[in-house]
Amino acid sequence: MFSNSTSWTQGWGLLYYSGNWRFFVNNWNSTSTRVNMGSWSDFTNPHIFKLHYDRTNIKGEIFGASAVAEQTLSYSTAVSNPSSEGIRLGDGNSSTYQIRAKMAEVLFYNSPLTDDEQLQAEAYLKDKFNIS
Repeated sequence: MFSNSTSWTQGWGLLYYSGNWRFFVNNWNSTSTRVNMGSWSDFTNPHIFKLHYDRTNIKGEIFGASAVAEQTLSYSTAVSNPSSEGIRLGDGNSSTYQIRAKMAEVLFYNSPLTDDEQLQAEAYLKDKFNIS
């Protein structure tokens, strides 16, 4: 996540909350600024979390044994910059909010990918981690 403190009302992030994966932009707890991607906790099998925001839609999708089809929400507000925070992997600025999972690879891009670029990244990760 790239968000502020533990209020998570700026930036963006992925949280596992109440048995549900949430990808949010600007506010983790508003249904108008997040997509919910399923209620599961399969931390044994490999998965790919595809998170995409292009100032038109918030999109989240999970590939793997507990696959979740793309969830899309229209949202066109710019990301609020939490200037005092950096990117956090596996925690939400407190040990209470850690994701207890192994992350084999994380890909970040400095701009939204085209559809073709997204397919290339998906194919690369699916092949590397043997996900059909």
